[in-house]
Amino acid sequence: MSDTGQPLRFARSVFSNTLLTAVLAVVGLVTTPFLTGHLGPERFGLWTLVGSTLAYLEILDLGFGGAVVSFIARFSASGDDDALMRTISTSFYILAVLGLLAFGVIAGVAQFLPHIVHLRPSLVGTARAMLLLMGLDAAVSIPMDTFGCGLVAVQRFDLLNASLIVGNVLQGVAWVVVLLSGGGLIALAAVTVGISLTGQVVRCVMLRR
Repeated sequence: MSDTGQPLRFARSVFSNTLLTAVLAVVGLVTTPFLTGHLGPERFGLWTLVGSTLAYLEILDLGFGGAVVSFIARFSASGDDDALMRTISTSFYILAVLGLLAFGVIAGVAQFLPHIVHLRPSLVGTARAMLLLMGLDAAVSIPMDTFGCGLVAVQRFDLLNASLIVGNVLQGVAWVVVLLSGGGLIALAAVTVGISLTGQVVRCVMLRR
């Protein structure tokens, strides 16, 4: 990588980071009152609870993300393509096992959480379906995060952030469309997972190219 290209790449990274932060803030400010108004306090609380529960599953990557960034950056700089591919493959398969573990954890949580938080019976099935859908997202996203880490390692924050910006905007739009069409929590979870997994595939393609 030439020294003359570093300032431009740095500027793109800073701009994309700033834009991502702004987009996340705007999407949150627009969608939160919309979700609250259409779902009502109880269903919105359930939506937030499920999202918060799944956020804790991120610890199951056991720090592999940072290690992947370090090794990919090293092998990419040295031009060792064989070691680079072995690193990506090894990380993916190890994290795939952890992804399955995450799904097992969330499947267990789905059996007990509705009763722990004292949901009314009509929402128990909805809560379990949402948790399983989001658990599927975690199971796939944990190993697929290898490719996002790869983009970080080769200093393509602009590409990573572009995929995250588009994904977050699409999710916000999809939530509005679902609720205006009369959909509920399960439909919201389904479109969220679909867009999330599509973003993971896009980052995989970006890294390969």
